[in-house]
Amino acid sequence: AWNGLGHARKMQRKFPEALAAYEEALRLRPGYPQALEYLGETYVEMGKTDDARATLAKLKPLDAALADKLAQAIDGRKSAGGW
Repeated sequence: AWNGLGHARKMQRKFPEALAAYEEALRLRPGYPQALEYLGETYVEMGKTDDARATLAKLKPLDAALADKLAQAIDGRKSAGGW
């Protein structure tokens, strides 16, 4: 539920609320790949590339496909908001 709330807030461009929701999702379920991907993409949209790359490093060993999506967003190969 927290991950879904974070995604909804991200899509509304309410980034501080999105970050808080993703952090709660990850507090409850550390290493949750989808929450990490969305968190990283939120950082991309906020222009926080270093934070996005740190999140990518955590995501890589958990889910290669989601890590690739995040890497593409970081590299500007796709829109982070393009769902």
